[in-house]
Amino acid sequence: MSSQTTNSLQITTENEDQDLIIVSLYWKSNKLGCIYYLHQFHELYFLEDIKEINLKDTVEALIFQLCPTHMVLCAFNNPELTNIVKKYDDRIQIEILNSKEFTYQKGLYELINWYIGNCTQQHHSMISTESNELCNNPSLQDEQSEIQFHASFSDTDLTKQAQLRLSSLVPLTSTTTSSSFGSYHTSMMPMVLKSISFLDTMYVSADVMQSLEIFQIEMHPSTHQKKGKESMSLFNLLNYTVSPGGTHLLKQWLLRPTLDLEVLQERHSSVEYLINVGNPTNKDNAVKKLSSYMKHVKNTARILSHIHEHHAKVTEWQQLLEFSYYVLKIVDVIKAYHLSQAPILQKVISTINIDILTHIGKCINDQISFEDSHAEGRLTIKSGVDKDLDLLREKYNCLDDYLLQVAQDIAIGLPNDIGNVLNVVYFPQLGYLVTFPCSVYTRYVDHSCLNGFDLQFSTGDNYYYKNNRMRNMDEHLGDMYGMIIDKQIEMIQHLSERIILYQEQLLATTEVLAELDCILAFSIAALQNGYTRPIMTDDDLNELTIVEGRHPLQELKLDIFISNDTYIAGGNGRIQENEESFRPATEVTETTPTVFNSSQLSTTKPSSSSSSPFKQSGDFSTTKTTRTSLSTRRDNYENESPHLIYNDDDERPRSVILLTGANFSGKSVYLKQIGLIVFMAHIGSFVPAARAVIGLTDKIFTSIQTIESVSTAHSAFGYDLQQVSQGLHYATQKSLVIIDEFGKGTNPVDGASLFAAVLNEYINRGRQCPKLVTSTHFHELLTQDILIKNQNNYIQFYTTEIICNINNKDQNGNQVVFLYKVVPGYGLGASFGIWCASLAGISEDVLQRANQLTNTFINGTSYQEVWTIQDQDYYNKLEQIKEKFITVKEFTNDFIISSGIVDSLSSLFLQ
Repeated sequence: MSSQTTNSLQITTENEDQDLIIVSLYWKSNKLGCIYYLHQFHELYFLEDIKEINLKDTVEALIFQLCPTHMVLCAFNNPELTNIVKKYDDRIQIEILNSKEFTYQKGLYELINWYIGNCTQQHHSMISTESNELCNNPSLQDEQSEIQFHASFSDTDLTKQAQLRLSSLVPLTSTTTSSSFGSYHTSMMPMVLKSISFLDTMYVSADVMQSLEIFQIEMHPSTHQKKGKESMSLFNLLNYTVSPGGTHLLKQWLLRPTLDLEVLQERHSSVEYLINVGNPTNKDNAVKKLSSYMKHVKNTARILSHIHEHHAKVTEWQQLLEFSYYVLKIVDVIKAYHLSQAPILQKVISTINIDILTHIGKCINDQISFEDSHAEGRLTIKSGVDKDLDLLREKYNCLDDYLLQVAQDIAIGLPNDIGNVLNVVYFPQLGYLVTFPCSVYTRYVDHSCLNGFDLQFSTGDNYYYKNNRMRNMDEHLGDMYGMIIDKQIEMIQHLSERIILYQEQLLATTEVLAELDCILAFSIAALQNGYTRPIMTDDDLNELTIVEGRHPLQELKLDIFISNDTYIAGGNGRIQENEESFRPATEVTETTPTVFNSSQLSTTKPSSSSSSPFKQSGDFSTTKTTRTSLSTRRDNYENESPHLIYNDDDERPRSVILLTGANFSGKSVYLKQIGLIVFMAHIGSFVPAARAVIGLTDKIFTSIQTIESVSTAHSAFGYDLQQVSQGLHYATQKSLVIIDEFGKGTNPVDGASLFAAVLNEYINRGRQCPKLVTSTHFHELLTQDILIKNQNNYIQFYTTEIICNINNKDQNGNQVVFLYKVVPGYGLGASFGIWCASLAGISEDVLQRANQLTNTFINGTSYQEVWTIQDQDYYNKLEQIKEKFITVKEFTNDFIISSGIVDSLSSLFLQ
């Protein structure tokens, strides 16, 4: 291993070692960043920052999976990281670089410069390429897109646009990982940039976490208070943990949802079992007892660390004693209630060593007196534990009487005035001293009577002396208090060393109890909120079936929450070669608008001459379909299969859900609830649904929440583009992509075109198409038959159901009733934006003008012809004044106009 720092690692194409794999690791702020390079394929992978991890296990897992030939570390970084890697120096060449190579600014600068330079090289190399070769070679088409990307840059925007493009390829927000790029000297070599997630976990970026409200930190208003508190979020909803280890582990589970089906099944089975035995009506149930005992399980790892370093506090020793006692109580509850059938409880029983915990608890309880320890402010050993210690304490307790006797003996040879006030005291570390008041010392000018007394020090009240008698007591009696303290420290050190011998077992016990705490939290959340166990699958169908799904956060804020179904499968569609006419994925044979007026409810049917369901009336409607809805089939399952029964091939799930509907009708909530239900299933929690069959989902991508900040170089639309681009780059058949009204931040034509192109790109992947759930207000994609026919075999069209009063045209009254129900069909009538604006408190004048402008746009009239009632009244008054003014036939030299006309003009201009 290199012992000195060097410059950045050289990576050039001259190295012909095809097995070269270089891994760069950097640890900072409790986060591990990792970049690794595969020379054989010229691929550079960026791993998102890994937070709150077991560093040893994580690094060893990375080394095992990546099999690096070279590793790059930062000098003076984490010594533990260096020691872990040193164990592999027999087969890995380790390079330690200067810490200045690992900065975020340098890493980002190098990455952007490399990207710009690489695009420039491709641009020059493609100049001589023939056009016909470009058309026939897909790889050259990709390079041509890079040329167009570079050519579109201006000199001033080159860096900014390169950073925007890179942000969709690699996790630039992972500052620790990005800092690692500064250690690579790429020499402008061509590489493919890729982003990967942590081992065997679902890829969920920080943007997705924020969009789905997995975590929501509410910062303290004081600038001096850096810590915030968790507000309304999924973590806060599920966090019924009562131990520090459980809270920490739950956060890890949410940061890294697992893709290990066996682990998920164990968690779900454990939650299900605890729910069955944890009836809340039973006051003496096992779940409540386990939770109450778990409260006494503290941060054992920190306690053991302090014990190992010999500066553990009294409270920490007491917490360790309580830990031993209550862990044994947990074991007793599991055995008494016969709970060992649950996987987590089996794991608890197999991990906990009762003999070791009993021994540790007995050692602490038998030796440490916590009552005396709290009184003295230091650990105190009980009486009867050690004979020598007891003898010292006995002598120390009798010391006051002995010192009084010594003082009387010394006073015999001194004058009465001095002898009566003489005293003998003991100070730890200073020993035994004779003390006189200052008044006696100043009274006697001749101190011959104090011959043999040596002044040691004085205070404002007393003088302190040593004589032969005091020195003899120092030698024979010694520093008794110091000896007692030393003896106790020695015994506590022996006790600490004995406990540290069982550190591994104690930590294993703490880990399994933290897992139990999380499972208990899931079971409590499921009981209180009515969650059900999801069925996890890992097959070719890659199904996502949600029956009566609910948004776990939104339902807490509403008295009544309307549940909805979802049925979708990645990479699945029915492509019919001979299909000539446009046929929607959910075939609508009859469309019935539901309307109401002030007197009664009635129904009207559209004209039978409508050639397409997209050419119907503009009024929003609920729909009746020939396809059997999920709600009527939700109980029709095969006993031997978790999947729904297909009545015919037309009912098989598609890969894409396209949701349309009015504003305020619940589209965004529906999209988010799908993502949250899938996410919750992958952390081991039950989900808010009547039934859920969820195929393993490797990644979740969202374009839901637009975040604008001066700290980023993106506009609102640029941020949406970045999120959509990430999904296009990395989504697989097993991924879930959620897009909410993409394209709304730009020109409507461009937005609708981009949205349709994105749908087309996903669908053209065929069997590699991810599960895509999207919503849009671009109704022209449907009304103008823009979607190609193959898309219709992959898309399920849904809309949000409402009831509207088509007879009420003045926008007053209860014109629209939102049912918040997602049904098959098309919401092509209207978005009801103006009516929703009235709910938001927009003034009636603005709404009226908006209605007039809407008619103007629809009818194609000019803007000047749009008049409100107020405008017309104003114009009529001006006309009247004009007529009066014209009728005035005589003018004086002062040009005096009738006072009535002046008053009329004044009244108008004062409006």
